[in-house]
Amino acid sequence: KYQFVLEVLEDKKYLNDNAYNSVEIHQLRIAMEAVSGEDLNWFFNQWFLASGHPILRIDYDYDNNKKKQIVNIEQIQDQSNTNIYRLPFAIDVYVDGKAQRHIKEMTKKKQQFVFDVSKRPSNVIVDAEHMLLAEIFDRKSDDSWLEQMHSPLYMDSKIALENISDKNGYRAVIHALNSKFWGIRLIGVNKASKLKNKEEFLGLIEQIAKNEENTKVKSAALRLLANLDNKNKYLPLFELAIKEQSLLVAGSGLSGLAKVDAEKALALAPSFENDLKNVVNDIYANYGGPEKAFYFQNLFLNSSGYDLYYLMRDYTKFLKNQDLSIILTGTPVLEKVSEDAKSWMIRVSQYYLSDIKSTITELYKIEKNKDLKKKAYATLERIEDLLK
Repeated sequence: KYQFVLEVLEDKKYLNDNAYNSVEIHQLRIAMEAVSGEDLNWFFNQWFLASGHPILRIDYDYDNNKKKQIVNIEQIQDQSNTNIYRLPFAIDVYVDGKAQRHIKEMTKKKQQFVFDVSKRPSNVIVDAEHMLLAEIFDRKSDDSWLEQMHSPLYMDSKIALENISDKNGYRAVIHALNSKFWGIRLIGVNKASKLKNKEEFLGLIEQIAKNEENTKVKSAALRLLANLDNKNKYLPLFELAIKEQSLLVAGSGLSGLAKVDAEKALALAPSFENDLKNVVNDIYANYGGPEKAFYFQNLFLNSSGYDLYYLMRDYTKFLKNQDLSIILTGTPVLEKVSEDAKSWMIRVSQYYLSDIKSTITELYKIEKNKDLKKKAYATLERIEDLLK
């Protein structure tokens, strides 16, 4: 019955404090009271009229002699400008894999909730429906968080993954990669990419890259494999992914292929220039030769906003991989963007101009050709004027 109320409040969370005027609040309260059948004056006082939000600290204890599970919750938000909240929520107590739900309400700064159980619970989940608009510091053990990943709810697994310590990161990843929720598998792959020793779960990652039905998860697995030291062994996977109907998967396959066999990726890239522009731009920037200069310069004719930002990044990277004559021929494009730049693009264009200036300066010092050296000097002077 609080669902509609909380959905409205969730919207308010991202708006300013004056999102509703007093008449609108009154009308909204009447409508919600009609739906819930309760006096919701307290609800509106704390969520609409008061400032701040609840911050909860949760601790757990178990009395083995009395067979009681104890949950201690404290509201730790600054009391000088935020009152104590009245918070209704559900607590699930798991024993032998089954959850017993208890509907509770917190009305004090510190409150203890005690539950009779047959034996020590494997897990306790406060705010089991994840409806509270609060910061929650849930001080569970890693074993409890790992157990929570077996919960039938997606949010339980997600919150567990976010709270498990780095010490048990590997165990958490293996749980996540085997989850029935694709969103949890995706988080698992992303978490795995940040861990140093990946041998324990690389087999699972490889299977996901081969057989995963969700394109986001499959794409993430391919990207992880492409960043490994032994990525060459996954060449057949990258080539197979390029043939997939999903552009997301095909793009990850093409990026992976480029890191293993740049020439083969460069040969395939032109057929993806329209559909996978960002991937192709990155490949050309890192591995393309002088013949790709016209491709980049042509893109500048119709690019603006964030597209222009990423194009400047890739084009600058491309130029820095070329010899001095190509750099000097291509730099006027960056100069033109800087001259025309407005708003935030001014700083962006100057950053990349400064970057290419450093490269030209280094090459200028060792260049033997007098004509090229003279051209480089003139280019550096133009850039310096634009950077003033």
